[in-house]
Amino acid sequence: MLHHPALYATPLSVVSGVGVKSSRAHKRGDFLGFYTGRLVPEDASHSSDAFEISGTRHLVAPRKTDMMRYVNEPPEGKCANAVAIPLYLPKGNAIAYYACKTIVPHTEIWTHYGTKYKRDYKVGFEGVAPRKIQRADDVLHRDALKKLDLYCARRR
Repeated sequence: MLHHPALYATPLSVVSGVGVKSSRAHKRGDFLGFYTGRLVPEDASHSSDAFEISGTRHLVAPRKTDMMRYVNEPPEGKCANAVAIPLYLPKGNAIAYYACKTIVPHTEIWTHYGTKYKRDYKVGFEGVAPRKIQRADDVLHRDALKKLDLYCARRR
């Protein structure tokens, strides 16, 4: 599990289908989880929910079991409460979600997918990345972190 242990998937998404909520509060800068899956070359065909890892030539194509793939965009008029931040780790680059403002318990987590994402719906506003972020190893179990290198793309 490479996400905060308080996160859970819910079919009661405000936006569409499945969403992600947390059973506890998170403050700005709190680590929420890694966007994980299998690494694919950026020029390979992939699903529309693959995530670009800046500084590399790879995308992360999420597995169906990855909870963070269910983080939706905010609905029109609402603001994201999470941001995706590229991390530059010793094993390579990865994507992690962080709270960009206070998230109260049982609130859906939303992030903006970026301007390059093709969509046929109106979306809310992007959140502002926090200046200070929590270390993932403060939240995740040590055994989970041993698997992190599977999701890190080597730098160019």
